[in-house]
Amino acid sequence: MIDNFMAAIMRGHLVVEGMTDKGRWRLASDNLKHAIDSIPDPERRTVMQAFHNALLQTPIVRKDSRLGEMKLYINVDDALPRKLNTVVMRKPLMKVHTYTNTSIAAKYAAVLECSSPEGNRILRGMEPVRHDDWQAARDKENGKAVLRSIKKFILEELRSRVRRELGDEITIKGSTPFYRPNCRLTATPTATGSVPPTVREANANPPPCRDARPIPNRSPTPAANP
Repeated sequence: MIDNFMAAIMRGHLVVEGMTDKGRWRLASDNLKHAIDSIPDPERRTVMQAFHNALLQTPIVRKDSRLGEMKLYINVDDALPRKLNTVVMRKPLMKVHTYTNTSIAAKYAAVLECSSPEGNRILRGMEPVRHDDWQAARDKENGKAVLRSIKKFILEELRSRVRRELGDEITIKGSTPFYRPNCRLTATPTATGSVPPTVREANANPPPCRDARPIPNRSPTPAANP
């Protein structure tokens, strides 16, 4: 219930009540956080807390010619057990699908919302009976362009937020990805006098710096440049 309707409950659009052998229970905006913090399974509790924290962030807003206003809520948290990806939803604030971004190595939880009248109409028409996906083939006129726009918005803003909070991401072939705060990698030339191409490509134009941190462990002591 919380997984699929968290945003709707959080904003007071939905109140859920039920009965168990222990009595009646109620889930609403005023006790949602307590309910999440009380989830007995630690992994599920961490996941729900991460998306709840995402929805507490100030959203990034973008206007699209077809969908109208889109909002993206991002919670970048290196303490998460893994990358939790982006939940997408429209006006009913029910989880429709989860989009992954393989090019983002940081750990995050994000929520994309499209609640505008035009966006809600188009996206509703792109959903199958189960309401668990947005399928371009269901809207020949808008489908492909709409999904392209949504995925571009998510990817661009995730990259921007991760860069701002963790630094730039650099992946050297055969090694662990690194985040470094706007620094330049240095490398000892090979026997032929050339610098490895992966390092050349990583050095766009940022100023030199001394620290580079592996993604899995945000150690307070910077690692030395190779």
